[in-house]
Amino acid sequence: IGGGYIGLECSAALASNGIPTTQVFPEDRALARLFTPQIAAWYEKFYAKKGISLVKGSLIKGMEGEGKVSHVVVAGPDGVERRLPAALVIVGVGARPNVELFDGQLEMAAKPVGGIQVDGHMATSVKDVYAIGDVAAFPLKLAGGTLARQEHVAHCRTSAAQAAKAILGQANAPYDYTPYFYSRVFNLSWQFWGLSSVGDQEAQVVHFGDFSEASTKFGAYWVAGGKVIGVFLEGATPDEAAAAKKLASEQPASPGDSLATQGISFAVSRM
Repeated sequence: IGGGYIGLECSAALASNGIPTTQVFPEDRALARLFTPQIAAWYEKFYAKKGISLVKGSLIKGMEGEGKVSHVVVAGPDGVERRLPAALVIVGVGARPNVELFDGQLEMAAKPVGGIQVDGHMATSVKDVYAIGDVAAFPLKLAGGTLARQEHVAHCRTSAAQAAKAILGQANAPYDYTPYFYSRVFNLSWQFWGLSSVGDQEAQVVHFGDFSEASTKFGAYWVAGGKVIGVFLEGATPDEAAAAKKLASEQPASPGDSLATQGISFAVSRM
C-alpha cells in the first residue's frame, strides 16, 4: 500500500524475491510528488515487466481474514470495490514528524513544513538542544533560507555531522545542503538533486535522453525563474552525478530551448 518512495522500493524487493506483488495507491501515477507523468510512465512499465501489478487511483477500504489477512478491499476511481487476495500487506504511506513530546518546549515550524525549528547549526530554541534528520526544519539556503524538512538518509547523515561540529564548537558556516534523493532497485539507479519548486511556483520540467523501454538512461531538468533548480538522472555515471549535484547547487541560468537538446552535457560542461 503506497505509491511513493518506500512503496516502490518495497514492491521491487518483493518482486526480486519471486513474490507476486500488487501495489495500491491513490495517486494517478507512481511517486507523484517527484515523478512527472513521462518519468512515472517509464518506471510503471518497467515494474509491470517485473510482474508487479500497479493499482492506481485506488483507496484501501479494509482488510479481511481469519487470524491473518487473506484479502484487501480496494475502491477504484469509480468507487467500485473489489477484493484482492493477499497473504502479506506492507503499508508504506509516508510519515509525519513525531515531535509531540516537545510541544510547548521547543519552537516548532509552522505547517505544512512542521517539525522542530532549528538554525543553520541544527540548534533548537533551547540552549544545548539540537535536532537532526527528518524532524528538523532548517533554513534551506537554496530556497532563500525558507524552512524545510528533508526526509532522506543523505540529509540525516549530513545534518548529524553539522550538529556534532556545532556541539564541538567547530561549525563555522551554516548548514548548506543540496536536497538529494536516490533509489536503487532492480538494475536501476535514479538520483535527484536540488528543488522541484520555488515557494508556490511550480517548475517547468525539461526531459532529455531516451525514454524508450529498451533504455535505462534519461533525465530531466526543473527550471524556475529562468534558472535550472533541479536535476533528475537515471543511469548516471559518477561524473554525470557529480556534475548534476554541482549544477543544482549553483542554479545557473537555463539556456532555454536548447536545454533538452544538450541534455546531461549542459551539466557536464560546467564542471
